[in-house]
Amino acid sequence: MIEKLTAEQEEKIEYYKEKWIKIGLNTELSNREITEKCITKLYDFCSLKQPEFVWVQSPHAAQVLINSFANEGKEERKMEFYTNCFYSQSYAGYFGFYDFLINELNLTVDKKNYETFLCDQEITVNSFWNYAFEKIVVCVERPEEINMVNGRLHKDGGPSIKFRDGWSIWSLNGIRVPQWLAETKAEEIDPTKIMKEKNVEIRREILRKIGVERYILKMGAKVIDTFNNDYELLEFDIDGTKNLALKMKNLSLDGVYHIEGVPPEINTCVEALNWRNQDDELPHKIS
Repeated sequence: MIEKLTAEQEEKIEYYKEKWIKIGLNTELSNREITEKCITKLYDFCSLKQPEFVWVQSPHAAQVLINSFANEGKEERKMEFYTNCFYSQSYAGYFGFYDFLINELNLTVDKKNYETFLCDQEITVNSFWNYAFEKIVVCVERPEEINMVNGRLHKDGGPSIKFRDGWSIWSLNGIRVPQWLAETKAEEIDPTKIMKEKNVEIRREILRKIGVERYILKMGAKVIDTFNNDYELLEFDIDGTKNLALKMKNLSLDGVYHIEGVPPEINTCVEALNWRNQDDELPHKIS
């Protein structure tokens, strides 16, 4: 039993980390021959006949195709029981972990399981996603772009992930956001969208993008109460209606603030915090 890694083994961790991050962010075309060969081998392990392979350009295209197959109800393409998805490239971190254990710590695996693992690993190295059914596998081609900053999906001004048919995902600081938020310039964003957005993480990204001070300036908000230098109760007008919001410093993320709407009858930060936390205790006692 290994209780502690050697200095050499610890040094190797960075190598496996970089190796599998590179695989996870690969935007080259998939190796279809190897992918199909390995998936066919897995079907053989499960005593299933070789499936039909169909390649599409995005997860969205795959879902549309799968739905159309189900609606057609054709016997040769019925999705009866083997409904699985090889997430492949998305699982690069998982395979990096076991790659290290097997090659550096001599983890022993029985022959059949090891052969299965190697097939899965090859699929991960050579393709993006693969939706596997009893008689057909829908394979998704790798994205055209994957944009990350500080280890998180992020692109201000465009999609964080763009597939080859144009279908895209937009993300800011690891949070999936609407296209308009990622692609609209900060100075052009309507600040009232913060109060209308229900998702707290997207609200945070709207605020982060336009900036707290710019938000307050644009909204013409005035501070009507403060508490512990971490909270401000703001009052501002939207379409002639008085609105209140609590501005809060994020204690976990330096320099990040949240703004959340509160009922108009509230008069202090303490009241706003108690309303938000559904608790009558003083805010400084709430963990």
